[in-house]
Order: sequence, then C-alpha cells, then structure tokens
Amino acid sequence: MFQSGADIAFSNASGEVSLVFFTALAPASAIAFVIMVLELAFGELEHQRAYRLGKTLGVPLVLCMVGLVASATHLGNPSNALYVVSRVGASPLSNEVASAAVFLVAAALSWMITFAEREHPVLRKALALVTAAAGVLFMSACGFAYSVSTIETWNTPTTPASIILGGLVVGPLLALGCFLHAEFCRKEDALCRVLVGVSFFCAVGLMAVYAFVWGNLPYVGNELYQAAELVPRYGAMLAGTGALLTAAFAIVGAQVFTHCGVGASARTLSWRVFGACALAFGGLFVMRFAFYLSHLTVGMSL
Repeated sequence: MFQSGADIAFSNASGEVSLVFFTALAPASAIAFVIMVLELAFGELEHQRAYRLGKTLGVPLVLCMVGLVASATHLGNPSNALYVVSRVGASPLSNEVASAAVFLVAAALSWMITFAEREHPVLRKALALVTAAAGVLFMSACGFAYSVSTIETWNTPTTPASIILGGLVVGPLLALGCFLHAEFCRKEDALCRVLVGVSFFCAVGLMAVYAFVWGNLPYVGNELYQAAELVPRYGAMLAGTGALLTAAFAIVGAQVFTHCGVGASARTLSWRVFGACALAFGGLFVMRFAFYLSHLTVGMSL
C-alpha cells in the first residue's frame, strides 16, 4: 500500500531519535562547559569558590557524554565505530565523532585538574584554552556534519546555523544554572545578565532561521515529494518551540531581572533555571526532529 511522504518521513526520523538527542544536547553542553572552564581558569578565584565551581563543572561534561553515548547507538554495531574513526578527514560524520572525542578528553582533563591538591594555574589556563579550541572545533564539526550534497534539505547554510545557534541558546542558560548552584555568583551580577542576554538574542536568531527554512520547504523537492509534504506540521512544531522558549525566558528573566527571586537561595534559583533549560531543550528537540523529518534526497529515493 502506498505510504504518504509524511508517514515515511516520520518512520525514518523515529529511527534517528538518538541523533536528535545528541545534536540538541551535546553542542549546548559543550558551550556551557567552555564558558565555565574559562571562568574557572581566568577568573582569579579563591580556592573554596573554585572548588565549588569545579564540582558543578561536571554537569555539562556528563550531559555531553550522555549525548555522545546516545549518538553511538546509531552505529548499530560497536564494530562500526572503527570504520567511523578510519574515515576522519574524509567524512563529515567521522570528523564530528573525532572532534567530540577530542573535546571530551580535553574537558575531562580540565575538570580533573580542578581537584588537584596543588594549584597549577598555568596548566589550568592552558587546558582551558585547549578545551575551548576543541569546543569550537566540535561545534563546527556538528554544524557541517550534514553538509551532504545529495540531501537538498540539509545541504544549506541554515543547517550549521541552527545547530550552532541552538547550542548558544541552551548553553549559556545551563552555565548560568551551574554558576548559581555553585553559589559562584548572585543573580544581580553582570555575568548572569550577559548569559541570559546572549541566550535570548541567539533564540531570536534561531527562530528566524527556522522560519526561513519553513518558508523554503515548498520550493524543495524531488520526483516523488515536496519537502513541505514530509513535514506538514512544521508550522505547529515551530510555534510549539517558540512557546517553550518563551516560557523558558519568562522563568529565567523573572529570576534575574526582577524581584521574583529575592529571598530565594542560590540553589533554589539554580533549580528554576535548570527547569527553564529543560523547556528550552525540549524546544530544540522538537525542531531537530523536524530537521530529520525533512530528509529529502536528490533523485527518486526519500
């Protein structure tokens, strides 16, 4: 029996949920880690303050590892990992996996040195810079991993833009939650407001990118389907993402820019921010799923 393009697209995208999870979670976690490790290395912090921040530094690291493990399930067979590694430099997917591994190694070393009994300021700063560079490389590799010439809906500048902007939406909010949980800063501090501001403006840019993609779906197709047929509810998914992001910023903005959080402990504020992060992540997840729904190859196959 003939299946509609939407049915086939949903079936295919459902099999890519692990990658949806990875591309929504890992870039944001990497950005949060880089923000925190640079502050830890170059902030000239007293030992107790640095120790508290070092403990919460493990949160984005673990989340990034969870995302990478989730993506590894997409390989189907562990032996396929060797093939992926052997294609570094020739395959965008292999470059993404390799850059993720490099980032995680550098990040783990940066995290562990925060618990050393002796201070190693030079080494800590060097590792932080290496980790930041590895994070930028990882973000770039994630963004361009889908630059495949045979997939018309993916091989566009909006693909890396959406992945990178998505990471810049959730990443600063995750870093903010960790800073507050570690009692590293107060909600009135400029750092908190800068992180929220960066996240907000990146969210506006991200929604503009997705709106642009939506407007172009009817003009992309092959002999069988138009891209718009594969994602008939793209508008509703975009509206849902907008609602989730709006709710997230309403929560965070109330804590940071109003008197809503006055009297609440830093830990309490941090859990509210983490809740906002979960909402924002949910929005990213929805649109990453829409991205996989839009998979449309040149020629006769979907």
